[in-house]
Amino acid sequence: MAERITDEQVEALQNILRSDASVDAKVAQVTAVKTGIKHHNVPDTCVAQLFEALRTASSNQHGVLANAGLTSLNHLLTRLSRQEPKYIIRETKTTLPLLVDRMGDQKEKFRSLAVQSIATMYKVVPADVERHVRNFAMAGKNSKAKEASMQWLLQMHREQGLQFRTYVPRLMELLEDADPSVRDTAKTTVIELFRDAPGTAKADLKKQLENFRVRPAIKQAIVKELVPRSTTPAPDESGPADLPRPASRPNLAASVSSMSTFSDRPITPMPDTRAETVEPSYLNTTRELDDMFTQMHGYFDGRESEHNWMLREQSINKLRRLMAGNAVSDYHDPFLAGLRSLLDGIIKAITSLRTSLSKEGCALVQDIAINYGSGMDPMVELLMQTFVKVSAATKKIASQQANVCIDTIIGRVTYTNRIMQHVAGACTDKNVQPRLYATEWLKTLLKKEAHHKSHVEHNGGLDLIEKSIKKGLNDANPGVREKMRSTFWTFYGIWPTRAEALMDTLEPTTQKALERDPNNPNAPKKVEPVVRPGLGLSRSTMGAKPSLRETMMAQKKALATKNLPTMGTTPKRTVAKARPAHKPTATVLEEKPVNEDAANLVARQNGDGPAEPDISPDKARQHARLIESALTKIKAMSLDVHGFRKLQGILRDNKAPLSDEKFEALLLGLFDYLEDPQSNLTPEKVQDVKAQNLATIKLLLKKYRDHFQPHISKGLESLMSARAVYDARTHIVSGLELLADELVSLGDAQEIATVLTRRMTDTPVDKASGWRSLSMGLHVLKEMVDAKAEYVPTDQELGSMAALCTRCLESSESGVRMDAVQLCVALQGRVGDARFWDVMKDVKDDPKSLITYYIVKRQREKEAANGVV
Repeated sequence: MAERITDEQVEALQNILRSDASVDAKVAQVTAVKTGIKHHNVPDTCVAQLFEALRTASSNQHGVLANAGLTSLNHLLTRLSRQEPKYIIRETKTTLPLLVDRMGDQKEKFRSLAVQSIATMYKVVPADVERHVRNFAMAGKNSKAKEASMQWLLQMHREQGLQFRTYVPRLMELLEDADPSVRDTAKTTVIELFRDAPGTAKADLKKQLENFRVRPAIKQAIVKELVPRSTTPAPDESGPADLPRPASRPNLAASVSSMSTFSDRPITPMPDTRAETVEPSYLNTTRELDDMFTQMHGYFDGRESEHNWMLREQSINKLRRLMAGNAVSDYHDPFLAGLRSLLDGIIKAITSLRTSLSKEGCALVQDIAINYGSGMDPMVELLMQTFVKVSAATKKIASQQANVCIDTIIGRVTYTNRIMQHVAGACTDKNVQPRLYATEWLKTLLKKEAHHKSHVEHNGGLDLIEKSIKKGLNDANPGVREKMRSTFWTFYGIWPTRAEALMDTLEPTTQKALERDPNNPNAPKKVEPVVRPGLGLSRSTMGAKPSLRETMMAQKKALATKNLPTMGTTPKRTVAKARPAHKPTATVLEEKPVNEDAANLVARQNGDGPAEPDISPDKARQHARLIESALTKIKAMSLDVHGFRKLQGILRDNKAPLSDEKFEALLLGLFDYLEDPQSNLTPEKVQDVKAQNLATIKLLLKKYRDHFQPHISKGLESLMSARAVYDARTHIVSGLELLADELVSLGDAQEIATVLTRRMTDTPVDKASGWRSLSMGLHVLKEMVDAKAEYVPTDQELGSMAALCTRCLESSESGVRMDAVQLCVALQGRVGDARFWDVMKDVKDDPKSLITYYIVKRQREKEAANGVV
């Protein structure tokens, strides 16, 4: 067992560290002292000298000696924290700066030892340790020290319950650090610190992210990770169930099967008016919910204008996202109360002449009906009045959206006589569209109340239903009459006696039309006329033209019963098929009938045909290994052209999609590889590698388009960096620009404008690489402004882009100046003369004249185009 440390041993250690002895001798002496520290208490008389000696060893340039010194110092701090903490307090002033400095060492082992030592000192002198970490390690210029300090912060929070509130501003700054690894570490640290924090802390974090203007991609990643875990499954979005027919009535299959013979004209499908799905968003506190509704009330005050319509649309979309998140499950009543208070604003959105805003308003009402059902009863009266008016609008999309909304409301809320009065009023509207829609609204109401007939009968609703059906059956429009016949037979299934009495009051022609309706459960089965053979092709001797469905079913049955020869049978001569005398023999050049392969097509669609073989487990594991190998080479910037092509083949053929982590690693690796100059290859080979890199990114974009959203800004920055190496005449530049245009169409306009403008502001204008990057960035911003018709830049965004244009207009490179002019023209077209020239007031006269020339030119081209049309 090791002996206890003595004053002579410590003095000898100090002497050998100051001498020119070999490193091995010094390390041996330090190791001997460390062994004594581990097994015995340290004498009080040699504590100060021991600290000084170990600090000297820890700061030595030789790694072996520094490692021995830091290890020994760590053991000394641990020993004294249990033996006599006052000695640590005395040595804090000289020991702590050394350890903070070692937190930024290039070697991971030294950084870990420094973090451990500082964690031990925190138990004794927490205030001093926090001050040094926050003000020196986190705020310094050493990226390794920043990462280590965040590692220490997370460790102390978990082990010692450290309150991290004072560190949040520093962490927000580190989220925007120039070093990508620091940004990633800061993002991970923030997520882990706030993962179990209360809702108020998470709400404050969102505000801090906004105040420090953290880039949207990082902000979205943090918020997404901190969503509440207690979410309920989405309610069933299907409409009310169809009413089952009584068993005593005959099946409708026979009458329905003959519907295809009613008309040879194909049915025009109604445009899809279902609400688009939205990404869920989450609330953390009721206070956050109240603040949000208070802010939204300001957006909906007064009339709609150029300044508030976008804010209104964003507010409606935010409400939908919250409903898709945890608003309904965790804040059911407060959220519904907020929606009711905002009802006037929602109605303003619905009646807006801007299609996108109106569409969002209608989608919000559908979501409310689906999620709250009868909870929205107090809102129904005003909404029904609004939607019935909108259903008569001449704008097709608005009319169809109102139709879907009313149908959803009727199928979800509690029945009242006022709802029936609105439907009856629509049946007598002067416009055709409400009358046509009202037939379906009435059918939905009948199906919903089929098992609660007393609700309708006791409030006079049944009389209104009969009057509405009778009015529809005698309507001047044939489409309304046809739709109301179907509604009549639904009514017949619920109140057969009242339906028969109603039918008796109709004119004979109307009664016959009702009896022939396909929805009539008592309609007689139609008998096909028998064809008399040998009388030619006259129309009188031929049966009705078979429908497409009947033709496909007949051919499918023929294929099923056909006996195909097997390999074991003897080949036989094919006997000529007998043909009728009236049908000529087919010529060689005769075209196949349109439905020749219809049976095969139907079989494949129904799953009866041969299924495409699934990938085997061995093949899947092989693909996974190859993708992992390619990913490793991409990170090492060493994947060649053939490797890229092989990776593309695997991505095309692989049946199992990439996991989120694998996709993100692969895509970010490709973007980093695209930025790398590849100086070890010839220029021709570099272009080939980058071309294959672009092809791989485009393949990922095609297969995983929905996963690209968080990485759009990173991709555009990588494309700008890659563009810096190539002249505009190089063929790869067109590929870079095409990919940039596709990414712009997917990205968020505000995020793209902010990220690219910030990047280009720091790009030098006096170098060729800077010119090329600026040209690319200006082109992307111009395309973004042109492509995003709904995007209107804020004053800050417009000012930043104007400052960028002003700087680029003074460039010595003509291409950069021209791209800046094109961006100016696009901005003027979007924000108008007043705002544009206000922010461009500092531009010199020559560039200003050039911009004016192109603005006038574009306006004349638009006028000429409108004149041609």
